[in-house]
Amino acid sequence: MENYFDIATQEEINTHFSSGINPPSVSFLASMREALEMDSDENITTLASLYASRGDTPTMKKCLALIQSEERRLTANLLLFECQ
Repeated sequence: MENYFDIATQEEINTHFSSGINPPSVSFLASMREALEMDSDENITTLASLYASRGDTPTMKKCLALIQSEERRLTANLLLFECQ
């Protein structure tokens, strides 16, 4: 599966990872990219969130089905479908 950072636009990345009015730092984004590369379920969860924000429900559902941890999959389902 592709890394979230390879698919999301810079604006989407800034929106997803910002905490306030300032965009996230380059070093923070680099550490997040590495974290997503090391944790495939977190990467897929973040991708599902991206597709949900784009209104691409079929792709979001495909991503959710790929999450291996049942607990994480259920949590992501609840959060993403509640936000729609």
